[in-house]
Amino acid sequence: MARMHALARDEAAEATHSVYDANVATYGQVLNSTGIYAYRPTILQGVKALGEGIQRSGLIPARLRCLVNVYVASRVGCPY
Repeated sequence: MARMHALARDEAAEATHSVYDANVATYGQVLNSTGIYAYRPTILQGVKALGEGIQRSGLIPARLRCLVNVYVASRVGCPY
């Protein structure tokens, strides 16, 4: 069982709502990591910026990133 519950959008600070909305638009749901990071909005914004920076850097080709996502999902037992 999780030690912390992920915050729902209505429980989170208003500053994080745009991230919740972006998750729903992209993935169809709010990611658990977003709900956990939402406890500290500045950390959520930093993690979001880090992820965007990595994607925009072009250092990891899109095809490889997709393969890594599928591999990690299979290793942790998550349907992808």
